[in-house]
Amino acid sequence: MRRPGPSRRLGVVLAAVGALAGCSASPGGPPPIRYGESACAECRMIINEARYAAAALTEAGDAARFDSIECLARSLRQERPPPAQMWVHDYEQDRWLAAAEAFYVVSPALRTPMGQGIVAVATASDAARLAGQVHGRVVRFAQLRGV
Repeated sequence: MRRPGPSRRLGVVLAAVGALAGCSASPGGPPPIRYGESACAECRMIINEARYAAAALTEAGDAARFDSIECLARSLRQERPPPAQMWVHDYEQDRWLAAAEAFYVVSPALRTPMGQGIVAVATASDAARLAGQVHGRVVRFAQLRGV
């Protein structure tokens, strides 16, 4: 029986490392969400769309995934230590944003999973443009508790 050569073994090792990396949170980033499978930590609905998703990590490294920014905000109102890190998904681009740095547009014209019409974008100008299109208002993360 012939043993695999060095390049074949390296390929197997790289494939295994890549598969393992896909199963865990990226360092400094949100935990992975399996769209269509992962359940929201707050309402237990299945998380189906990235553009509305949010995520958090506790100091202990426990992950929470949310189907909407509304659920993340609702979870913060409960009496427990706040997460160490929080992210929201950009409504317009396929990327995550630090929750405290994002700009939020609130409008009944935005159809979000929990129906409160809250989405996140990266810049104030993006938020102002989108708010104008949907007759909404722009808020920051600290203001979401009152929405």
